[in-house]
Amino acid sequence: MGKEEVYSKETFIAKKKTEYADKKYHLRCMEALKKLDEPLEGWKCTEIYDVREDDEEAKLETCMLCGCKRVRFVHRMEHDDSFFYLNVGCICAGVMEGDILAAAEREYELYKRAQRRKYFLKKDWQWTPTHDYCIKYKGYRVYAYKRPCLPGDSLDAQSDRRTCYEVGFFMEGTVTEYCGKPIYDLKTAKYAAFNLIEKERVKNESAKKKIDALSQPWQRSLRNSLRGSRKAAKGF
Repeated sequence: MGKEEVYSKETFIAKKKTEYADKKYHLRCMEALKKLDEPLEGWKCTEIYDVREDDEEAKLETCMLCGCKRVRFVHRMEHDDSFFYLNVGCICAGVMEGDILAAAEREYELYKRAQRRKYFLKKDWQWTPTHDYCIKYKGYRVYAYKRPCLPGDSLDAQSDRRTCYEVGFFMEGTVTEYCGKPIYDLKTAKYAAFNLIEKERVKNESAKKKIDALSQPWQRSLRNSLRGSRKAAKGF
């Protein structure tokens, strides 16, 4: 099996735009919507998900509009005048909402997340006498504790009477379930750890953007003040 090609954002979006430019594709989408007796425009994406979020071998979905059977990143499209939703691929989503750039950017974010997860899952965890397993990744340190299932755990865990993993950052909140089920093995613990890191990353990036936004007016004010001081100094 050949090495998987990794796209930059510019290349990824350009590729989608090229596919979108095919007029025959547009006509097929419009004809499909007409046959379904659905609106031809004004659709909105209410959700996008990766069918291989929890399993890299999961079966790909079929686009409900064009019939493509290789859809990994599914855009759920809804319309105010329709009782139904349509799960479609990126190009069909772009046609339905009339904005291929929005659809491509949406999908690229999920594509990059999948790449990060794939890389993370390949990394080796260190065994420690106190925490069982530990990994340091992009500045985050996550632990996986193996322990007996406790009364406070889910009923599934208690009834199975098995050991399960508790995953989290050091001295912070931990999780004992992944996708609503107890974490029984290290592979599932790694998926749970990745989700924790991603949530923390998004939270930190959001906080940084807010700080940058707040600091910009102050910086502009300071620059203008300095310019005024220089002009005043030159006048004397």
